[in-house]
Amino acid sequence: MPRLAITTLGTLQVTLDGVPLTRFASNKARALLVYLAVEAERPHHREGLLTLFYPEYADQQARKNLSQTLYRLRQTIGDEETAPPFLLIDRHTVQFNPASDAWVDVWAMAVALRSTAGNGRTAHLPYDLVQLEQVANLYHGEFLAETLLIDSTSFEDWALFVRQGLHAQALHVLDCLVEVYTEQGQYEQAQRYAQRLLAFDPLREASHRALMILLAQRGERSLALEQFATCAHLLKTELDVEPEATTITLYQAIRDGARISVSTNGNGQAAGLITVHRPVAEVPHCPYPGLLPFSEQDQTWFFGREREIQMLLERLPRAPFQIIIGPSGSGKSSLVFAGLIPAVQAGALGAGWVIRTMRPGATPLATLATTLNAERHLLPSQNGTHAPTTPDHVNDLMLERFSQPLLLIVDQFEEVFTFGQAEAARFQEALLHLSNTPATCVVLTVRADFYPDLMISPLWPYIQPQRIEIVPLDAAGLRQAIVGPARVVGVEVEAALVERLVAHAAGEPGMLPLLQETLNMLWEHLELSITADGHETPILTLATYEALGDATRTGLQVALARRADNALAALTPQQQAIARRVLLRLIQFGEGHVDTRRQQPVAALVAATDDQERFEATLHYLAEQRLLVLSSAQGASNGQWAAVADLAHEVLINCWPTLQQWVAARREAEQTRRHLASKVQEWILLGREQGGLLDAAELPEAERWLHSPDAEALGYDADLLALVQSSRAALDAHIREREATARRLRLRAMWLSAALMLALVAVVLAVLFGREAHYNRASLKLNA
Repeated sequence: MPRLAITTLGTLQVTLDGVPLTRFASNKARALLVYLAVEAERPHHREGLLTLFYPEYADQQARKNLSQTLYRLRQTIGDEETAPPFLLIDRHTVQFNPASDAWVDVWAMAVALRSTAGNGRTAHLPYDLVQLEQVANLYHGEFLAETLLIDSTSFEDWALFVRQGLHAQALHVLDCLVEVYTEQGQYEQAQRYAQRLLAFDPLREASHRALMILLAQRGERSLALEQFATCAHLLKTELDVEPEATTITLYQAIRDGARISVSTNGNGQAAGLITVHRPVAEVPHCPYPGLLPFSEQDQTWFFGREREIQMLLERLPRAPFQIIIGPSGSGKSSLVFAGLIPAVQAGALGAGWVIRTMRPGATPLATLATTLNAERHLLPSQNGTHAPTTPDHVNDLMLERFSQPLLLIVDQFEEVFTFGQAEAARFQEALLHLSNTPATCVVLTVRADFYPDLMISPLWPYIQPQRIEIVPLDAAGLRQAIVGPARVVGVEVEAALVERLVAHAAGEPGMLPLLQETLNMLWEHLELSITADGHETPILTLATYEALGDATRTGLQVALARRADNALAALTPQQQAIARRVLLRLIQFGEGHVDTRRQQPVAALVAATDDQERFEATLHYLAEQRLLVLSSAQGASNGQWAAVADLAHEVLINCWPTLQQWVAARREAEQTRRHLASKVQEWILLGREQGGLLDAAELPEAERWLHSPDAEALGYDADLLALVQSSRAALDAHIREREATARRLRLRAMWLSAALMLALVAVVLAVLFGREAHYNRASLKLNA
């Protein structure tokens, strides 16, 4: 706690060690203390203080009075017992010591205002909320609200000047607080500051409008109408004027039940936009391309990548082979087609450039030749057939075809790694040839998840130092991408909607296309708004976005779900079955936890009954629609690189009802399939020998599953069928062997039984015969 505290905003109060000082020698002593404290940044010459405080006295008397006042003032504030002292006094100057143990409210307000101006909160509203609150808490009322009567017009003029400046600053800060809290939807807080504005200046019509808007936003329509009546009465009574047209329009909108959408202008005043619920007569062209990348025709409304465009233009003259690497959905293609190409066409690299664009596809070298020489991309052989395209052939075609500088764009270069690899090496060799040709620039775009493929490609030593890595747009870039295109076609985007979209999309990989798609959907619900000057303007509103969502999903998530449903609807029934199976296999079922994404080799997604061409077409369609991503990964067991697939977004699992229904319906069956697939892998690892076969308990389960509708819906690997067949054959053989063994044992038992019976008969006969022989011998002895 400072020893000396001076409060000038509102009632003047001076405290020393927490005790109010009331016994000043005179009002001039109090006024002198206030003046020196407020103007503490510099020393004041005594002559100036004489003019300010003692204009009615002769010079000698005035000097004497000033010295006496300073002496008594020092006694009052305990300056002689304070180190360092509050007042720095010498023969010529007097200054309040800013290093002393003192606190002055205008000092604190100045510090907070400086922090507020220099601490940007958002791109369009550069204020720090904590500092704004501090200024508002300091401003209890006007500077020196109780006039100090010292018979000096110069001092009164100075006090008035300071009073007006501080009052204007305080009103601006309160306006900013109303604006910030309104934008954040914290209407109660905003209302509190709007009421303070009116307490300081009851005739300020803009403050009445702000309060009317806030009351309407809180559903207190009758109070909002009463506020208009209060405003009209004050203006008529005090100024004999009527409310402005904007205020009357606002009143009529509230009276008629129109929704009030509040936007901000960044100047510290909330500007109410009165939304009229009627369709826009002529809907402007939608500048958002949805899930598609921006094209050359979209350059007018391409925003947010100015820095990257400039970087490319600066690099290409020095390093003509550039590669743009970024996550899926980060805007790589848009950067090239709507940014770089229009800039080159406009002469950013000089005049006369020929621009060619391509995607590698399944036959990249042939596509390159076609791109460079559409009329003759293959040289005919002597028998009339086409000779194979070679890198040298491509180079010859380019030299033959172009006498002007060439810019070649290879979009989605990762296709080289996911399609057939036969031409991949020759294609990359051809690109190197081209990049070394004078007046030729080559720009590739590639997804960041193909980094491993790039690092082992023959291009890596050349492109590694020339790569441009782009990341998802930051908050400022997202705001540009949202607001810029709309303004080009004369449409405003409600500030609250901008901030909500930024909050939902910022930092999320792949969200830019979904953001564009959401804005595309919102465009269908444009509303007319009346701005502060009465001008009607089409506007995208937060209310429309919130209506797009539901209780559990944001508008962006709903847009993704709708896009996914539309993508599925465009497939044939056979392709839909493949898509359903593939997407289910890419979900890791949580045991007591939420489900998550499950990356899988593409080979593990193919079913035994699939048509390979149809499967590949479906897989790449799902990737194009951004439902899944294709990349490559190194196998843990064999170290070989292979194509892998993954769900594009976790949000598909959590917020796409169609996929959730599939999971609920097939979860148990899919778990059975995965268990059987693991048994197949175990069998293969064991060399397809007896040790990996299904046992008598597992085999019937597998056979039942194979003959169930689940097997048809979820698909199965050909190796599973082989395992089941081998297991059945082995089990049947085992059963036959067991039965044969049983038969042998039974036959042996029969023979043993028969032998035993014969032995018993023989024993009995032997006994009988023995007895008879004994009897006969005995008879012979008797007869003898």
